[in-house]
Amino acid sequence: MAPLWKTFERYVQQLLRLDSTPGSGNQFYARGDAVDTRHPAQTAFPMLADCKCTEKGSFSLNHAFLLAESERADYLGQRFVIPIRFITGSAVDDYIVLRLNDFAELLDLARRTEEVP
Repeated sequence: MAPLWKTFERYVQQLLRLDSTPGSGNQFYARGDAVDTRHPAQTAFPMLADCKCTEKGSFSLNHAFLLAESERADYLGQRFVIPIRFITGSAVDDYIVLRLNDFAELLDLARRTEEVP
């Protein structure tokens, strides 16, 4: 049976239609756990995801990490996101962390597809 974190990474890759990265992101040349490898013309919101999975009910997040990973994603023309899975007994709750401006852009894209009355 695969470790819980690996199962979550695969789930995120399938759900968000992202590709896996070599070594689960531990290589300097291929960061993150899931990445959009499509050409920028093929997607309006390319992502680089660093997945977190915990059974402890919390995990540490700091500004230096967010800033460094966001800058790396920007350099690659992508948006940095952190999918998070909390496992408590049999309950599973999934969330995602992203920059407010990136969320606003997603919201704008969604609103543009709404039907006008």
